Amino acid sequence: MRRNRGAAIIIQGGKIALIKRVREGEMYFVFPGGGIEEGETPEEATKREVYEELGVHIQVEHLIAKVEFSEVVKARSSS
Repeated sequence: MRRNRGAAIIIQGGKIALIKRVREGEMYFVFPGGGIEEGETPEEATKREVYEELGVHIQVEHLIAKVEFSEVVKARSSS
């Protein structure tokens, strides 16, 4: 089962903060964030995860999207 996650889009000085990940030898980038723990709101989880990953405190200004998946889909690019 997948855990819900919160993530932040952080733009400063015309640059977007991204986290580099490597899985199965493939590199990809994600917005800072992570899993929502029991009893935590999405906003609280996002703030906590951004601090854990980047060491900065943020203020959440807007909810941009809420996406729910009914099944796990694994996608790969052809490049």
